[in-house]
Amino acid sequence: GFDGSLYAGTWYKNERNMSPMPLWMENMGKCGLQQIDDEDAGLHIQFMNKMMWPMGWMGSPRMAAKALDNGKMLVEFDQPLDWVFDESAEAQNYHVLATDYDNYAAVYMCWPASYFDTAMEVVYVWTREPEYVLDDATRSDITTKVQAVTSSYDPSESYFPKQGDSCGYENAVSDVAEQFE
Repeated sequence: GFDGSLYAGTWYKNERNMSPMPLWMENMGKCGLQQIDDEDAGLHIQFMNKMMWPMGWMGSPRMAAKALDNGKMLVEFDQPLDWVFDESAEAQNYHVLATDYDNYAAVYMCWPASYFDTAMEVVYVWTREPEYVLDDATRSDITTKVQAVTSSYDPSESYFPKQGDSCGYENAVSDVAEQFE
């Protein structure tokens, strides 16, 4: 029963757990957000991270996304976007494991990383407000759902990025757009 139109909007990075990357690499993106827009053509998704100085805000191009009713999203990187999605199980690597659409979303992503001869796993917890605090019951529910997919997940090993005014979220979209001009 996942509804991509309800999932659309701005989400702020609350937690990131990435494997097999070392913690020092995870800390490079101190603030982050994902912008999901529900437009006539379909969903667009774009990731933005504020990197350590002097890089500033960097991000992905706007990508096409298709929400499946099982909580998975298909994301395509084709340029130009053609809205033709590979719906095979291997292409379904963006999984919304828990969300109330209004406050938080827990996302698990996994994809092959041939240069490591392994797969990259990332767990994100996104919130609608940059300084939103998850209550203990929600935090426990997220942990249980993520561990059902990847038993190695331990939130005490996650990176919780600094959030708030120091992130300069208001500059993210324009700075990333400038990157692609």
